[in-house]
Amino acid sequence: MWTSAQNRRTFFYLASIICFLLANGLTAFSQAERARIPFDSWGEINGEDASARLDNFAVQLSNEESATGVLVCYAPEGEGPGTGKFILKLMKEYLVNTRGLPQNRVETIYGGRYKDVAAPFIEAWIVPFGEDLPKTIRYESKLPIQRGKIRDFVRSDEISEISDECACGPSQGDVKLAALAEAIRNQPSDIVYLVAYNLPASAPGTWRRVAKREIEYVQGFGIDGERIKSVFGGTIKDDSDVEPSASDAKIQLWVLPGSADPPVKAAKDESSPTEAIKLGEYNDHMLRFPDEEKRVFERVADVIQTNRELRICFIVRPSIPNPGDPEVPVGPDDPPDPGIVKLIEKWKLDLVGKSHVDNSRVLIIPAAADEENQGSVEVWLLPPGIAVPNPYALRKPSQ
Repeated sequence: MWTSAQNRRTFFYLASIICFLLANGLTAFSQAERARIPFDSWGEINGEDASARLDNFAVQLSNEESATGVLVCYAPEGEGPGTGKFILKLMKEYLVNTRGLPQNRVETIYGGRYKDVAAPFIEAWIVPFGEDLPKTIRYESKLPIQRGKIRDFVRSDEISEISDECACGPSQGDVKLAALAEAIRNQPSDIVYLVAYNLPASAPGTWRRVAKREIEYVQGFGIDGERIKSVFGGTIKDDSDVEPSASDAKIQLWVLPGSADPPVKAAKDESSPTEAIKLGEYNDHMLRFPDEEKRVFERVADVIQTNRELRICFIVRPSIPNPGDPEVPVGPDDPPDPGIVKLIEKWKLDLVGKSHVDNSRVLIIPAAADEENQGSVEVWLLPPGIAVPNPYALRKPSQ
């Protein structure tokens, strides 16, 4: 006969074995189940929300070192912002570059179009070691025929090349435009028209510069450039509440059969402005970047060459020297300050020497600066007979 102590030991021993078997069985069951259920899923969201979801995904994946993270995306096909490939690329880059996950721990799968062809759907899976990757669903989705006026919007030709450093997370891009581009690729005999209008405050050539960039953007979705045409529609009023800008133009995007006439008759040459136009204001931090400085100068040169009646006026406010500040770049990767006065003097030489602008049409006016506008330049366009702007009447009072 066993003693009561032996019985207790035997009971606890058997109980521990049972608990061990149950625990391992439940764990195995849980892993198998998790291989069939996504960790998270979402549709169209902004970059900030996407980063929050990917952060949670990365934390869980870090806690399971043997598991693989899998991102599945259903979205429009093709290349460019808003497509499935684009969304997957940005999400993986975020997990690897921002969250520090190894490349080989994140897999991406493009599943085709979603049931709504103009919407995305993303699944984030955590696949335990040894389990199969998730299978995708083939949604029954049909691309609609896209014809007529599709979009109507205002664009600016004042687009900065400096990257956005707000760390807002991976943006999905314009998914609706990506779906439109996919539909257009499936209508190979149709023509895409970008009808561009100047607004009353637009600088000369704004419609053309904006249309050119929009054409390049649409081509980025895989649409043959031979199928994209721009038409100048003239000058119209904008009925929005946005304050008019010299850099804005209105764009209408049309898709028409190749045999159809253009949607509007091309307007004649642009009308010349009758009042001074402020083309823009730039600071030395922006202009120290070579690509950014080149972009701004080329815009200035294009405007002054588009209308040879105009004069161009640079109001230059140099930086205020402070003996206590070391002469170092603002950021660790920033180029050195070129000096706003020397830079604008170089611009004048280039306009006169390389762009063949008459010397009398290029004015440089030095002006005193305060802490808010030091190291900056205002660029003005002056029609014949219009006086040079008063740089001090235009200054905002210091706060």
